[in-house]
Amino acid sequence: EVGANPTELGLVGLETWFWLAPGPAELSVHESYAGTQYVVAATPTGVDWDFGDGTSMRISGSDGFGRPYPQASSVRHTYEAHNRSGYAVRATIRYEVSWTATIGGRSFGPYPFGATELRARPLTYAVEQAQPELIQT
Repeated sequence: EVGANPTELGLVGLETWFWLAPGPAELSVHESYAGTQYVVAATPTGVDWDFGDGTSMRISGSDGFGRPYPQASSVRHTYEAHNRSGYAVRATIRYEVSWTATIGGRSFGPYPFGATELRARPLTYAVEQAQPELIQT
């Protein structure tokens, strides 16, 4: 799922850090058929981010997953307008898929099997605008 800092509420003009929690890992399926062992593996290659305000970002490699606070995240965005009901922040993880076969103790592959995408659980992120006030004492 998508995480953010500041957590509860963002501020217009203040940079927000985003990340995926937990970070994407390789997905694999192991199957056996007629004495042959097959492994299909999906390796994450990057993330497409949509910040809900018309701004998007494509990041390749592990930098696309961001880093949870208090670490400095590589996925950052600054909102320019408030939205009390919240911006829908979405992340789509890109995977490269391959397969390997093991027959009689010999392994063949990995062979490319294409690409796929999985969406992370989105975050509804409210953003407010701070208003300065002059206080007389």
